Amino acid sequence: MSERGWMEYGSEFDWKSNDALFSDTPQGFVQDDWQLYRSGRDAMKAAARIIGGRRVLLPALCCESMILPFAANGYDVDFYRLNPDLTGDEAYVREKLTDGTVLLYMRYFGVRPFTDEFLLSLRESVRGITLIEDRTHDVIVPRGEERFVPDAVLASLRKWAALPEGGMLRTGMGSCAADADARFGDTRREVMEMKVRYLETWEPELKKEFLNKLHSAERLLDESGKPCGMSAEYEALLRRVDFTALLARRRANVARLKEKLAALDGVIPQLKKSEVARNIGKDNYDAVLVSEFETMDDLNAYKVDPRHVAVSDICKSIRADRVAVDYEF
Repeated sequence: MSERGWMEYGSEFDWKSNDALFSDTPQGFVQDDWQLYRSGRDAMKAAARIIGGRRVLLPALCCESMILPFAANGYDVDFYRLNPDLTGDEAYVREKLTDGTVLLYMRYFGVRPFTDEFLLSLRESVRGITLIEDRTHDVIVPRGEERFVPDAVLASLRKWAALPEGGMLRTGMGSCAADADARFGDTRREVMEMKVRYLETWEPELKKEFLNKLHSAERLLDESGKPCGMSAEYEALLRRVDFTALLARRRANVARLKEKLAALDGVIPQLKKSEVARNIGKDNYDAVLVSEFETMDDLNAYKVDPRHVAVSDICKSIRADRVAVDYEF
């Protein structure tokens, strides 16, 4: 028997993690056709206002931060089902669509939710439909030429680098007025600087303090349905990030992670079997670890084994995000 539950972990970057990524000159990642906003949520608010619709269809697997930008701008929010393989249920989507609906989709772990043929057929058959792709998970990963181009693409850069502000929107439908508000970005920068001190001292109270500040910054995003633009200071910061170097560093981290995790196999007695593999696709998570244990007690013992803790600390130092599933079979 193997025991495994469902947990998801994310992490705010510390400010020093930018040091190896900055160039003295703009890097060209941000093209002129991107509209820049305080956050991905603000980019979504802008899209909602530019489109001016009244109904949006979101994937059932989405967080509240995707709902609020539309709800705050007068949209009726509805949801469509995903299949077990994380593709969209195309028949269900067709049933839910009405004229003028906004359909938002995104790739989960690199899985394309809809084929180009399906999206093209919707554009041809549903009057006034608007198609938005959320590329938060893979916006810095180059894609080849694609047959289908959505009406809008948006993304948040907060999981990619230590950027206090980082929302992006690309659309040919126009733009909308945006407010200026430095509170969110300045608070997030303060949080990132506090995390540097926390990682140096591991003081529990400092962690509580920066998490409280981070939560207060998040609340600022929901004060209004009107978007806020990216400040000139943080736009200049974004333009200096070398995302090519970032991708190279992530790939090196994946190799290091694989080496350290694989070394635990056959060493810790509770660990029956372990496999580490690198992603071979373009826009999935970078690596996967599959481990088997006889019981949940064995899993818990493995978690606190000093040899695992040492490797876990390395993982925490190099990862930007982590998703874990515990299940029994």
